[in-house]
Amino acid sequence: MENSHKDALQEDLRYVKTAVARRGDYHWMPLPIAITWAIIVVIGMTLSDTVPVMLPPDAGMKLFPIYWGTANTIGIALSIFFGIRHCKRRGEQDKVADRTESLHWIGLGIAVCVLYMFAYVKPGMPWLSSWHGYHLGQGCLVVGGLAYWMFGVHMDRKLIWVGVALFAGAILTHFVYPGSFTLAGVLMAIGLLAPAISRRRAERAQARAPANA
Repeated sequence: MENSHKDALQEDLRYVKTAVARRGDYHWMPLPIAITWAIIVVIGMTLSDTVPVMLPPDAGMKLFPIYWGTANTIGIALSIFFGIRHCKRRGEQDKVADRTESLHWIGLGIAVCVLYMFAYVKPGMPWLSSWHGYHLGQGCLVVGGLAYWMFGVHMDRKLIWVGVALFAGAILTHFVYPGSFTLAGVLMAIGLLAPAISRRRAERAQARAPANA
């Protein structure tokens, strides 16, 4: 009887330990979401380097809003889908945390929309016409870097490196023009994928571990 009580207590302690660990992992970005945004970013950043060379300036400036508007919409939809599936698979949901994360990324979207307004809508201010394309891309890198940095500070520390990658990419675009946006996109993709892959491996290793570990 005593041994049975002891085993039950150990089982309860293991459950609490696992729950606490999973709670700390709640804000981690699932691998499918990381893959989605890595693909979107690499393609978009590569277009930023290749389109100005291959197409006339006016055509290029019309293509970028179309691509990013479409890609971001798809990315957001897939992120919501993968996020809900991730929560169901883990058997937990934190509505307060979900609301906080949603407001954070909505803020990033609003900031990017404001940057696009500065670049494309210039009523009565023709002297701002030079603030186009290249500077818009740099501004988006800085704003995106700040968003990932703050998300990393408050929620998921490993995403700080995505912010660092975007800051570095913005600096590269200022001093090294050829291929700099593509390099920035690759840096961001690595920053997204590396921690997500590491976490997926850790979860699989934990699942394979003996129950009494």
